[in-house]
Amino acid sequence: MLMCLQWCHVTCTLIDNDLACAHCGPETRRAHAAERCDTCVHRQGVTCSLTREKLPGQRTCCHWGVPALAMGTVLTLTDANVAPGLLRYHQARDVAQLFDRSDTAPNYAGGGSQISVSLDDLAVPMVYGLPADEWDAALADDAGAARL
Repeated sequence: MLMCLQWCHVTCTLIDNDLACAHCGPETRRAHAAERCDTCVHRQGVTCSLTREKLPGQRTCCHWGVPALAMGTVLTLTDANVAPGLLRYHQARDVAQLFDRSDTAPNYAGGGSQISVSLDDLAVPMVYGLPADEWDAALADDAGAARL
């Protein structure tokens, strides 16, 4: 079962980039006019410093202004840091088994329901809340997008 585990700075959970973030409610799917890329602390020119990717075409996202963990941080993760339903979906009994079942998961220390992993080794989603196959459309700089 191929999956790419990624770290969500908004919900402080591990997510699978091939699955939509159904657990995120409206409060994490930012759409308010003031919460656009041009007012976001993560904007660096035409790039998002949190995702390290170009700004999404719609110029809004769920991680507007969210405090980001510093690179180099070592995360101590438990089953509570896994997005709801992800363990069940991948038929994993705990966070360590979830990492073991991912071809792209980084090495970790510990085992069972508590592991430690470097944030630098975990991917960050290019577009939050969408599965990977929808990222190209979300990142597209379509004609209707506001110019920065």
